[in-house]
Amino acid sequence: TRPQALISFGFGTGADVQIVDTVQSPEGIELTLNDRARFRIGLLGRHNASNAAAAVAVGRRLGLSDEQIRAGLASARGPEMRLERSDVGGVSIVNDAYNANPDSMRAGLETLREIGAGATRRIAVLGDMLELGEHTDGEHRAIGSELARRTDLDLIVLVGPSMKLAAERLENGPRVVWINDMDEHDAPRIAERLRPGDVVLLKGSRRMRLERLLGAVRERFSPASKPEPTRV
Repeated sequence: TRPQALISFGFGTGADVQIVDTVQSPEGIELTLNDRARFRIGLLGRHNASNAAAAVAVGRRLGLSDEQIRAGLASARGPEMRLERSDVGGVSIVNDAYNANPDSMRAGLETLREIGAGATRRIAVLGDMLELGEHTDGEHRAIGSELARRTDLDLIVLVGPSMKLAAERLENGPRVVWINDMDEHDAPRIAERLRPGDVVLLKGSRRMRLERLLGAVRERFSPASKPEPTRV
């Protein structure tokens, strides 16, 4: 049977609920629709703007007011480690280390560019993209070539044996660091390079365990890690 109503949404021209503008910030994304209505969702990433437009389309179809829809979107929360933002010691960390493929890695880098516009530094920590089969080497080299063209990253940390292929596409220097594993030795070493005002993206396949860096940053900036003041 044919549906009684077909409502389209997204960025495409001609969509019934079309996104005509987005503004990304560290707190989330604001979207403007073709009827000039604005909505905000406390999630990062261009794909979440499309998800919000879908929610608007369904909500309106069910008779909800725009204010009711806004209230619902304001309470939306994403899954753990999927563009999940944490602020630790003035360092803003976007943890998207649940999974990775070439498209999602490029999307993550674009999100970092948008939310880090006013940051002191933008830092990408990228781990191996696993389960790519025969495409593994080529896709990691392609990521390396893309990183070499980007001028918006102040520090690039590449993690894993496959990401070494990406590192080979980049010039040696202080802007690029390659490590084989984000282990208990290297995680604190990378954390030492971070400072307040930085925005950091963690992006890689789950088995790379890039979230270890988040733990190392918390340990570095925790009050307990600082020496007690000398009393006289």
